[in-house]
Amino acid sequence: MLVNTAIEQCTIDDLGVVVLDELHMIDDDHRGYLMELLATKILSLEQRVQIIGMSATLPNTQLLAKWLDAKYYESKFKPIPIKEYLVYDNSIHPISTSSSFFRAASQLRGLRPSQPNAPSMTIKPSLHNELRNPTTNAVVALAVETASEGYGALVFCGGRQACQTTALLISQAMPGCSEETLEKRRDVVLDLRSLPVGLDETLEKTIPKGVAFHHAGLTGEEREILASAYDNRIISVIIATCSLAAGINLPARRVILNGARMGREPIGPAMLSVPREMLYKA
Repeated sequence: MLVNTAIEQCTIDDLGVVVLDELHMIDDDHRGYLMELLATKILSLEQRVQIIGMSATLPNTQLLAKWLDAKYYESKFKPIPIKEYLVYDNSIHPISTSSSFFRAASQLRGLRPSQPNAPSMTIKPSLHNELRNPTTNAVVALAVETASEGYGALVFCGGRQACQTTALLISQAMPGCSEETLEKRRDVVLDLRSLPVGLDETLEKTIPKGVAFHHAGLTGEEREILASAYDNRIISVIIATCSLAAGINLPARRVILNGARMGREPIGPAMLSVPREMLYKA
């Protein structure tokens, strides 16, 4: 850790400002304690060091500011309003808060006696065997619709294999593109093939269709090439694990959470900050 090294080398006096990005991760079961230890260590230094914490999803701003002896600034401004929806059985239901999400989910599953609000939109069921599952059909339809309109879409899945399988399914339904765009996609394939790890078989099939996946199984060079291609609108859809939600800025017109699980863990109240961080990529 840089702070420990600075203390050991007696250069800590040169430290004036520390920026803690994704500050909501302080509540993470696996990595949160590291951020808490860092903040505690900085607060205990003899000289005063300014801590700047940033987060798009921090729920308890006042409490954290009190612990850090800090002032807090909260902004509700978003250049593009974010609308959230719950997709269930090929029907799309608008939701606005975490409580409305759980209420609508319980109503749709028949766990509550009251009826959910009428869907704002429905998705046409598919006759293809691979898309018989309503969730899979909805993910593919929504991603393809976004790409067809000329925008980017991010799809988050719970695991690496799910990312690759979903990328293949979406790529098979993608519309055609211009010869110029196709040539740029071929260049991306060539760039990936020239890397020491070679070209992934799934990416070789999906990139010409404008689709790629992103997870921790890729090297840093691979991820950089794919992110650049997405930024330049060569790739229209990226299917990713939650690693993309932390620290990587790939804006999208539509963000899709495929299923209500992250890995083996179901999404519950304590995990909502992770999906919302994904949603704020929009």
